[in-house]
Amino acid sequence: MAEIHDGKPQKNIAQGAIENAILFLSGINRMAGHQSETISPWEIIIVNWLNPLPYYLYTEDGGKRDKRETEQKEKKKSKKERKLLCKHCEHIISSPEYRINFQGAFDHTFLNPSGQMFQIGCFRKANGCAVLGEVSSEWTWFQGFQWQVALCGQCLKHLGWFYQSETDFPFFGLILDALI
Repeated sequence: MAEIHDGKPQKNIAQGAIENAILFLSGINRMAGHQSETISPWEIIIVNWLNPLPYYLYTEDGGKRDKRETEQKEKKKSKKERKLLCKHCEHIISSPEYRINFQGAFDHTFLNPSGQMFQIGCFRKANGCAVLGEVSSEWTWFQGFQWQVALCGQCLKHLGWFYQSETDFPFFGLILDALI
């Protein structure tokens, strides 16, 4: 559609490029001896390339959907399916769908005995972690829970802790700064 400036319609760049391409190809056709008023296949290709029309996906039930709409849905879907990776080696550790609230919150901030601060997030699963070491209840951050160290299953970087209890469900407390 032409834009209007100072009361006069102006062509946008794409329209001008399409018309120039058609004129150029028409000139080639005429130089080659073609006097037809019809548009050549090359002109159609150029027009479609410079000014693409909406295209559709046909569903199994015979309906059709705009492909752009489908692509947008796929992007939203892929955000939901986004994986949490080890910041060091990009190994898949967990997924946002495994986030849980524990004791009223997803994330918790704690100090270890040496004064180092950790902000951890609670996850029901972290299949990319390797759990290592003896089970301990010493300095536990969650009363009634014992912990083990959780490492990246690929590069063995410390990613957090695995918590377990005799009365409650187990979960991972992963260091949020160690994930991307």
